[in-house]
Amino acid sequence: MKDRQLLIINELLDKENLSIDELSQALNVSSRTIRNDVDDINRTLSDLSITGISNKRGQLYFCLDLDARHSLSHSLKISSDTFLDPRERQLHIIISFLKAPHQVKIYEEQKRLNISKSTMDKDMRQVREFLAKYSLTLDTQQGAKIEGAERNIRTMIQQLIVENIDISQLTEKGSFEGSDSYQIVIDYLNPQVLKQTNKVAKELILGGRYEGVSAREAQISVLMAIWIRRLQEKQYLDDSQVSTLEIANTRIMKSVNNLLDNLELTVPENEKSYMTFILKTFLGEKEVRIDKWAESELLTLRLIDYMSDIEKINYRDSEQLYEQLNSHISAFLQRQENHIEVFNPLTEVLKNSYATIYQDISAFFKSRYSKNVSAGEKAFITVYFSTYYEESIKENNFYRIAVLCNYGEATGQLLAANISRNMNVEVVAVLGLQDINSLRKLNIDFVVKTINESTGMVPSFKMPPVPRKQDYQELKKFIAKADIKKHMLSLKQSPSVKKNLLKDTISLIESETRKNVSARLVDKLIEIFSEHHIEIKEREVRPMLQDLLTDDKIQIHITANNWCEAIEKTSQPLIKNKSINDDYVVAMEESVKKFGPYIVIGPGIALAHARPEDGVAKLDVSVASLAEPIEFGNKANDPVKIIFVLSAIDSYSHLNVLKAIVDLINKPNKIEELFNTGDKESFKKTLFGVEK
Repeated sequence: MKDRQLLIINELLDKENLSIDELSQALNVSSRTIRNDVDDINRTLSDLSITGISNKRGQLYFCLDLDARHSLSHSLKISSDTFLDPRERQLHIIISFLKAPHQVKIYEEQKRLNISKSTMDKDMRQVREFLAKYSLTLDTQQGAKIEGAERNIRTMIQQLIVENIDISQLTEKGSFEGSDSYQIVIDYLNPQVLKQTNKVAKELILGGRYEGVSAREAQISVLMAIWIRRLQEKQYLDDSQVSTLEIANTRIMKSVNNLLDNLELTVPENEKSYMTFILKTFLGEKEVRIDKWAESELLTLRLIDYMSDIEKINYRDSEQLYEQLNSHISAFLQRQENHIEVFNPLTEVLKNSYATIYQDISAFFKSRYSKNVSAGEKAFITVYFSTYYEESIKENNFYRIAVLCNYGEATGQLLAANISRNMNVEVVAVLGLQDINSLRKLNIDFVVKTINESTGMVPSFKMPPVPRKQDYQELKKFIAKADIKKHMLSLKQSPSVKKNLLKDTISLIESETRKNVSARLVDKLIEIFSEHHIEIKEREVRPMLQDLLTDDKIQIHITANNWCEAIEKTSQPLIKNKSINDDYVVAMEESVKKFGPYIVIGPGIALAHARPEDGVAKLDVSVASLAEPIEFGNKANDPVKIIFVLSAIDSYSHLNVLKAIVDLINKPNKIEELFNTGDKESFKKTLFGVEK
């Protein structure tokens, strides 16, 4: 019998039934091949006087009692752990090569896996193709060894593991037993090390934004376990690979040192910096550099504009989308600079469930971004856009529910929006495991959860984070069985109030909490006021460019000998207006000297800025055209002809101004027209599109 046929028998002895489609997909062959294999198997079994495989509407199964099953196993000399499917074999082969470089021979692996030479040759081709995705090669001159940059090897291991097992089981199950793939991973990472990294992951997450998110906990645990395994094998990064990391988090560094001490490992300092940096980005505790802050805001706005235009959906309206996406992209840019990739366990699900959004995001990065972006990063970004897409469809009759998600806030919001679109629900709360005790305090009908966790007296239903059609059918059955009734949405007309209500509300919140209000909260307040038919003046809180850029802040054809002088002269109207002080001008110049000409945001245009704490009194903007273009040191976008100076005071009020300036990047003709304009009225007409 062929290896594949033995595997089919083995699988059917293990399970009650399997569909032909499932086997076809698992074994990477056509449905016809599976049917032919079953015919061959049945002829062999008939010769042994054993009942063959039955096929009922594409479902395969054995009609054998326990004794007959043992007899079949004995006759064919197979057991439940003898054969692995192609995916499991690929995992086994790569892990074997990693565990003993230059020691494992291909023919030895073939014998160990109990497969034919042709099957092994096919497996090896697939292994090489998989490694090539990470710029890795396989040297088989003297035993097999995976070769390439250490960073790439670690990233490859992460993705290999995520593609083969549900890593959340590593923290949920509390024991290290499971399928063949699961056991291969556990053996490689070492159960004792995983227990240690699980403990560190829980401690780091406690009290942070990802507390109770078991998926993030598992990601961190696996990341550290892979790192430890490579360190134990003395596979270190080059100093050059971590030279740009900025490490300032003593809490994380202390946890890293404690882990190494517990495992009695002494490693180079650059390895400690590497892991501390990775943990910072996974925990959302990054300290964003001023140059990356600017680059992040611009890239976020460009991406939102692109997606709005290409998909004909107004993503620009959501400040929540902007804030969440900007936070992710700021961390993404720092990971890219340090050649660190993240892995996303939901990548394939998101690529299939939100194919158009994923493809459009991919097209944006391919055409508008100079570096390669991993599938995992694009999948994370897909979550944010998919959430807004799902929330764009609302219905009136509803159930009150809470979502309990262990994959993180963004995925929880996506699940909530998906359910809202399909099931007429009002999502009262999206919670992590740390909030589970809050359920009893909520006025809800039931809970949708992504994890097997008791919700006490509150009815609950488990769904995957990206539900399929059949999941909703099961949810409807659950609702019918539990006899849960819908509520009727009633809107009450509220009177109009004075125009500065929004600003007064924000001021009150900031006064009471002693914290700055986020763009997301401002967006939510506007939404709430709108739902209650309360008239507000949003432009008082988030003014447009033309609201701030008055004649006294526009300068035409100023002369400057260098970029420093250009910034200083463009800043003068803001100093005169007491919007900024001299310290802010110095801070802008120092940022360029430290981080390079990042303020040159597009061909011929610069946007000078610094942090609010560097000397900003109020939101404001000024602009100047230069008499002669000036080199700022940006090869791609020099020389600069138009320069803006922006003074931002918070995370939300400047966004409309920034959007208008960013819009100029895509209109080089407009930059040229502004540069050639000789008076303020013509300048304003060109900039704003109409006379002010």
